[in-house]
Amino acid sequence: MEKLVPCLIGAAAVSGILTFFGYGIIGRIVLLFRRKGALARAEREGHVVTARRVDYKMPEGDDTEGRGRMYVGIYEYTVNGKTYRKRRPERGMPQEEITLYYGSNPAKAAPYAEFGGPEGGWLKVFLILFVLFFLLGLWLF
Repeated sequence: MEKLVPCLIGAAAVSGILTFFGYGIIGRIVLLFRRKGALARAEREGHVVTARRVDYKMPEGDDTEGRGRMYVGIYEYTVNGKTYRKRRPERGMPQEEITLYYGSNPAKAAPYAEFGGPEGGWLKVFLILFVLFFLLGLWLF
């Protein structure tokens, strides 16, 4: 039992460090190229729309003042005759218009900085990596 605790700590440390570097380096590089490709494809296919702010709200309980105040901008945009709404939290007063990009589903349109971002599949990959590295760490210690 006394030997088991250091093994678990060592395995957790190894798995945490390897997963962190795997996500921090490899994941970011993959995400960068994926985002560039998705943006280029959206622009090439004409999947770029301008959304106009129709309303904005302050979240309940937000008592900050000035530029640090959070708002939720509510935007509308139309694609092929169908109108969509997008809620977007922003620090400071929401912009009047924003440019949104989408792939095959206009309902999932997103601004430049968020488009082509990580999907739920990446989370599963790094969870599996964490477990594998944890088991590897147990085996090594």
